[in-house]
Amino acid sequence: MGRPARPAGRLTLRLDAPVGTAVQLGTVAVPLAGSPVRGALPAALPPRPHGFVGRRRELAEITRAVRGPVRAVLLTGRPGAGTTALAVEAAHRLAPLFPDGVLAEDLRDRLPGPDAPAGRLLAGLGLPVPARAADARAALRAALAERRVLLLLDDVVDAGVVAGLLPARSGSFALLTAASPLALPAGAAVRVEVGDLEPDDARTLLGGPGPGVDELVAVCDGLPLALRIAAARLAAEPDLTPDRLAAALRDRHRTFAGLRIGDRTLRASFAAAYAHLGPTERRVLRTLGAMPLADVTPGTAAALAGVDAEYVAPALDVLAAAHLVDRRPGTSPRYALRESARRFAEEALRDTGGERTASAGRERVAHTYFRALDRARPTPGRAADHGWFAAEWDNLVVVAEDLERYDRTGLDQVADVLADRRALRAPWAHWYRVQAAALRCAEAEGPPERRAELQVRVAVAHHGRGRPDLALGALDGAEQRFLAAGDPVGAAGAVRARAEVHREIGDPGRAEQLYLRVIELLRTHRGAEAVETTAWALHGLGAVAGARGRTDRALHCGAGALERFRALDHGPGQAAVWQALGDARRDAGDADGAVEAYRRSCALFAEQDGPEPVAPRQGLGEALAAVGRTDAATVELGAALRAAVAAGDRTAWAKARRWLAFLGHQESNGCSVGSAAPSWPSSASMSSSTPNPVGPATVPSSGSGSALTAGPSRRRSSDTDDRRDAAR
Repeated sequence: MGRPARPAGRLTLRLDAPVGTAVQLGTVAVPLAGSPVRGALPAALPPRPHGFVGRRRELAEITRAVRGPVRAVLLTGRPGAGTTALAVEAAHRLAPLFPDGVLAEDLRDRLPGPDAPAGRLLAGLGLPVPARAADARAALRAALAERRVLLLLDDVVDAGVVAGLLPARSGSFALLTAASPLALPAGAAVRVEVGDLEPDDARTLLGGPGPGVDELVAVCDGLPLALRIAAARLAAEPDLTPDRLAAALRDRHRTFAGLRIGDRTLRASFAAAYAHLGPTERRVLRTLGAMPLADVTPGTAAALAGVDAEYVAPALDVLAAAHLVDRRPGTSPRYALRESARRFAEEALRDTGGERTASAGRERVAHTYFRALDRARPTPGRAADHGWFAAEWDNLVVVAEDLERYDRTGLDQVADVLADRRALRAPWAHWYRVQAAALRCAEAEGPPERRAELQVRVAVAHHGRGRPDLALGALDGAEQRFLAAGDPVGAAGAVRARAEVHREIGDPGRAEQLYLRVIELLRTHRGAEAVETTAWALHGLGAVAGARGRTDRALHCGAGALERFRALDHGPGQAAVWQALGDARRDAGDADGAVEAYRRSCALFAEQDGPEPVAPRQGLGEALAAVGRTDAATVELGAALRAAVAAGDRTAWAKARRWLAFLGHQESNGCSVGSAAPSWPSSASMSSSTPNPVGPATVPSSGSGSALTAGPSRRRSSDTDDRRDAAR
């Protein structure tokens, strides 16, 4: 296809060319001395990028496209992703396939008209340039149809510039780069998304693995341009190390300032993409920098920008097409900023004097979340919208910590709506941060009782996160503050929380003393909250007694707790007590009684609209094994195994797996136990001694109905006064 290559180094003159066009040597167009040339000629192919690494997938896709029927490839990616460097590297690799030369053209800031790229490319080929742009395009198509030329057109903005540039059967080929996907006709170009660098390739750009290298890769957001600038700074400044540079760049006010060396800046890449946006898209992008939200819906973005949602939704799609935001997978549209884009948005907002705009946007977002929380929270007869909460926990933390700066009342509202962690299935870390923000405000300016209430919640969070030492510290003074405020029910809740921590850390004597104090504090109180707290204290006393081998006392305390939870119609409490009763009956040698108790516990937990609990299933499986019902035991232990994986409880998973192996199901990580009991998602092997199927078994505290981790958090006293006498 096309004419044969000209001998290298041979000068070819076009005698029929008009005066002032060009002569060409190889692939470099050289203007005649003293002769004006129509428009700027295309530059020769730029040098190969120094130290180019990675991009194996993208280069393979380009190579496949060259061999296919489509005669162009369009490369798009985030600002700083290295689309130009990739295109230049690909052009150098592909150049031997195009004997008639390679022409490169940077279209940034080029204007259409007589200086359009068709005319400049014709001049680069040493051909006459017609005065009319349409004639120049037709002449270029004809020239490319009979040649094998590789065109590199960088930073294409207007699809009309390249549409129809190459005839379908041409031997020529075009490499195009653009900040966003162009509106090209279907089949006009193969689209190649320039993604993130592989971690090993990113480390190679910085000289290989070493202290602080991974942190620097993360701060540079994995962008090749940022990494190259960082590498150049490390080379130019001998005293600068990757960890020190990463620490400096983590300051959000210094990220872009630090990613500059000479005239190379990451900011310039983002500024170029920003310049091509419309006014609404610019405003939406700037205001996304007002709050570090994990992601936004069109409604949230509209609140930040102060623009109607009907205009914001298409603007977000434009930003996603320009790779300035990422659209999350899923049915509901959600958009997220990468860290580099967030830094640019923050700077753009500051540069436009946007502090007032930012403050107003944050307040609108807070009110948006107040309304959303009211719709999503559980109410009598309506369960929580767990899907909404699962998508919004990261953002709820951001909103709460932002409210801490200017709206303590609003923060209290958020903290109280989120008080019942279990009902909302809140992750411990997120729940802790919300309650801790409210506690900091209460410590600065709040009534002592409010401070004490939040101390208990924060202690619950520390305990749930595996920090009993911090939990005990958080409770210091809480009981006294409640008593000083005339709230013995609150004081009992604080004491109960302390008792639970002592029980969990293996101090049963102190735990028993504290449980008894809870009961004493509430002896004359008959409100619902007092009854519930007493029930949890009795449950804890039963657990302590069982751990000490005092089975009769464990059963007696459990019966008292169960009676009170039934009076309150408190399903989670009943489920926890039945599990503890199963433990006590198993330890007393009453395997049949244990089976019945565990069954009741599992049934009650199933009614709570929560994740499958591990411990009662495990206990039921062990009890069934003890009475010789191996098949039924296998089913229950398989359920416990799956629940442990779902809960991320590796200890419980290993325990269930050992029991299944003991019962003869050596393939306990396959499909031989119920419906596909899974293996732990890790190759690490587990080793332990074979369990005694009829002896005591340790029940993980997270499943034993701990009053600290399982009991609902106490609401503010103003919300509970009307419930104090609701039940005995």
